[in-house]
Amino acid sequence: MSAALLLLAGGCPAGEGASTDTDPSTSAAPTGSPTAPTDSDSDPTGGATDPTGGAIGPTAQIRLVNLVPGLTFDMWGADEDFMPVLIAEGIAPETASDYIDVPVNPYTMDPGFVLVPAGEVIEATPTWQTDAGAKPDHANINIDELDGAGQRATVIGSRDMETNELSFEHLDETELQLGDVSQANLHISYKLFDLPGTVVPAIAIVGQPCLFTGSTAAPQAWSVAPGSFELGVYDIQTESECTVQLASAPITAAAGDQVLVAIYHIDSTVKLLTAPIAPG
Repeated sequence: MSAALLLLAGGCPAGEGASTDTDPSTSAAPTGSPTAPTDSDSDPTGGATDPTGGAIGPTAQIRLVNLVPGLTFDMWGADEDFMPVLIAEGIAPETASDYIDVPVNPYTMDPGFVLVPAGEVIEATPTWQTDAGAKPDHANINIDELDGAGQRATVIGSRDMETNELSFEHLDETELQLGDVSQANLHISYKLFDLPGTVVPAIAIVGQPCLFTGSTAAPQAWSVAPGSFELGVYDIQTESECTVQLASAPITAAAGDQVLVAIYHIDSTVKLLTAPIAPG
C-alpha cells in the first residue's frame, strides 16, 4: 500500500489511480510551472501557447503533492498535435506544487500529463505517453474526476513500499465536499498501511479523543473546531485512545477553511505536509 495519508481541512477523500492511455489522442497537456505561459500568451478562447512547444488548448488547474522519497518530477503534457511539451519542472519530494494549467483532452475532456524524473527528455513519438508511463519512476495520469476546462484538482503521488510502485490519488476540488461551513473541515486520505512494524495508526486533534481510528479517503469531510490546533497521528495498537503520538503538525484554519494535510512516512518516520485549498 502507499505510504501517504492525506488530510485536507475542509473537504473529502479523493479517487485513486493513474490511468494509462494507449491512444495519443486521449491525453491532454498541462501548462504552468517554471515553463508556464504568461497571461500575454493566452488567447481569448482560453487556450495558450507554451514557449517550449506547440499550442495548448483550454486547461484545468492541477496541483501535484510529491510524497515519493528521493524523486524530483518534471511534468509533460500533449500540445494540440498530441506531441510532448514540458509544462512543469523540478517538483521536489515532500512539496506541493503550485496549481499548473493542464490542458484538457478535446475528446475525453479529462486533463492528463506524464511525470518523469527531472531532466529526462521525452521523445516525440506517437506512443510517447504510454511509453513513458510504462517505465519505473514514471507515470501517465489522466484525471477523469474532472470533466472540462476551468476545473481544479490535487494529485497526491507516493510510493507503495510493499510493491515499490508509484501510486496516485486524486482530489476533485471543483466538487469539494465542504462539510460544516461553520467549522474547519479535514479531507483525509488514509494510506499508512505499509508503515514498518506493528503500528496501528489513528488521527486526533492533540488533547482530544480520536477523530477516527479506521481508514478513510480524501473526499470525506471531517469537521473540527476552527482556530489554531495541533493535528496528530497516533499508534493505538495497545491503547484504546489516541495517547501514543507518532507525529503532529500545527494548523490554523478559520470557519469554512479548507486545508490539505498529507500524512506519510519515510521508512518508519511519520511526517505531515500541509497546504491550503483555495476557495473554488
